[in-house]
Amino acid sequence: MIKLLHFADAHIDIANYGAHDPRTGLPLRVMDFLKSLDTIVDTAIEEKVDMVIFAGDAYKDRNPVPNPISREAMMKSSWKVNSTKRKSSL
Repeated sequence: MIKLLHFADAHIDIANYGAHDPRTGLPLRVMDFLKSLDTIVDTAIEEKVDMVIFAGDAYKDRNPVPNPISREAMMKSSWKVNSTKRKSSL
């Protein structure tokens, strides 16, 4: 049996709208996205899923403007998954 984790509708680039965290200065939308992404990655690792399916709507339109915060968030989660894979294969 294959174990899947499915998520969708991240809309990463909507960070320009809404309030900002007074402590970090980051848009609250980015903070929410980072927390959710961490939860998704942690769950995938803990549950030892075979496949993660991101069903789309990463951005609000098909020509997203590069966003360094979004890129950093994705790289952080990718690093977390890859480092966990390396530890489990030792």
